[in-house]
Amino acid sequence: MNIYVDFINYLKKEEKHLLKKTNHRNLERHHIIPFHQGGFKEGPVILCTARNHALAHYYRYLVYKQKGDFVAFTMRANQKIGSSERALLAVEKNKLVGNLFWDSK
Repeated sequence: MNIYVDFINYLKKEEKHLLKKTNHRNLERHHIIPFHQGGFKEGPVILCTARNHALAHYYRYLVYKQKGDFVAFTMRANQKIGSSERALLAVEKNKLVGNLFWDSK
């Protein structure tokens, strides 16, 4: 039994319902093969809630004992705001400092 594989299979089933229900809002991308293990940006991903994203890293850590998963879980578990709020804060910051397409030049 591998709790991580079981949880990924659960998330795959759950993803279809979430997409209908949320229209992609407040969902995060979980890389099934994480970057710290050699995964690629284009690699297999699952859309899931922030809570399930943290749990995926926790379960992965329990199975594979990779430090990167423990770090990812710890960071996500301690976040006080969700991904949407973080994105809005980033947009506001980029407007203020003129980064990206907010640059007037």
